[in-house]
Amino acid sequence: MAEKHAVFFAKDGAAALEVAIAKVPGVVIADADLPLIDARKLAEILRTNPRTQQARFFFLGSLESESSLGDLFDEVLSDPVDPRAIARRVTELLAKQDQLDALEGDLGAASELEGQLAQISLVDLLQSFHLNRKEGDVQVSRPGEDGLEEIGQIVLHGGDIVDASVGESAGEKALFRLLGWNEGRFAFRPCEVEESRILIQAPTRALLMEGIRQLDEGREHRSDLPAPGSRVSLRVRQTELPHMVHPLTQEVLVSLELYERVEDIVDHCSFPDYQVLRTLQTLEGRRIVAIDPPDFAVALPVGTGVSLFTPPQERRLRGWLDSRYPNGAVSVEAKLVVAGNSADAVERFSHVLCNLKGCEISVPMDGIPLNQGMQDIARIPVGIDTWLLFVNLPTHSSYDSLWPAVAYGGLGVLFLLDGDLGPALSAIRPALERLSDLPQTRFFFLRMGEEDSSEERSALREALSFVETDPMLFFLEQDEDMVESLGALLARILP
Repeated sequence: MAEKHAVFFAKDGAAALEVAIAKVPGVVIADADLPLIDARKLAEILRTNPRTQQARFFFLGSLESESSLGDLFDEVLSDPVDPRAIARRVTELLAKQDQLDALEGDLGAASELEGQLAQISLVDLLQSFHLNRKEGDVQVSRPGEDGLEEIGQIVLHGGDIVDASVGESAGEKALFRLLGWNEGRFAFRPCEVEESRILIQAPTRALLMEGIRQLDEGREHRSDLPAPGSRVSLRVRQTELPHMVHPLTQEVLVSLELYERVEDIVDHCSFPDYQVLRTLQTLEGRRIVAIDPPDFAVALPVGTGVSLFTPPQERRLRGWLDSRYPNGAVSVEAKLVVAGNSADAVERFSHVLCNLKGCEISVPMDGIPLNQGMQDIARIPVGIDTWLLFVNLPTHSSYDSLWPAVAYGGLGVLFLLDGDLGPALSAIRPALERLSDLPQTRFFFLRMGEEDSSEERSALREALSFVETDPMLFFLEQDEDMVESLGALLARILP
């Protein structure tokens, strides 16, 4: 190293301080066991001195907590230290410093600055802005995979990074994503930053070092981390999940209720991408979640129509069933009771069900109309081993003693109203009044073949005013996509 650079030695921290102030080094290499003035204190003093604040710092040795020194040292090299690695890193840092010196000349000559990220990394750029205590917005952009430009923003206040955003992400998560951009453009525009925009509190140097660490580890372990397109699912019941978990783990588990793909979970968690991926990897290792390859496809029973349910809806229904069947089962059916004001209403409803993917229609009991027989109407798959079972509740008065037993333990009761509204309501009213006494029973009302109008809806609400809870009303129009309408209805009924 001495052949290419001027090297100065000091036997302790006090001597190193004197040499540094006198010679203004580009790089300071400090041992962990530096006597008199330790390495941390030396870095603190030199960082606050205008003559030496731009020096780069290497820390040699093992640390109990590298994060505690992240705001002071550019690099920490643990034992054993390879002298050739040190020389190589020093050469790289000094070359970058030459670029930064030229950049700082531009910063002094102009208030605004633009450039290419291929020429200077965003990390080096932000470090330079930090040292020069710049205030304003740094906008970065690059071509996106879909041909549209991706745009991100980093907010600086007195040189400190106080906020960042890209896409739907913000804060440290967005900053760490932007640090991975190695192509595109940057543009700095000075402006006064209000206190309300200061959302990141971590020290800037520590923030940049942590971002670099996560990027490096992410690249190193890329083959071991879940792929973006992989599908994630819980392997255990909701009741078996631990009650006390880290906030990151809790957020990932909550996201599983809404999203099934790794990329969606990563996007919608507030924590940095690498941390979310490592958490998913850990949960898979503990057999709490299953992560399938990106090209994995779940084989559902073949039907003539379309599937209604999203994976989050499948998981919610499975969790609801698990809470009622604690011992579990290979295949469990969730019951939805259907009560029609006429045989025609139930038959028309069953014809719509025929268009659903994987639907299995039950054979009616011989000689008994659908609305007068206690029987299964149909069942449709919800996931791999879970089914939604439609059970007929006859509204004929001869079955009144069985109404509570049929409705008990189901998702709710779906009343079908076909034909003139008055007679239809009169036909279902006895069953509705009887079942209103059942605790925690939900009621849904489907108007068959009618247009959703405010007049019809008002009339229904007025006629059903004796129901304690606000009735949930749906309309199934003949000239609309009835399968799509039914899908929206069932999505509301699922827990």
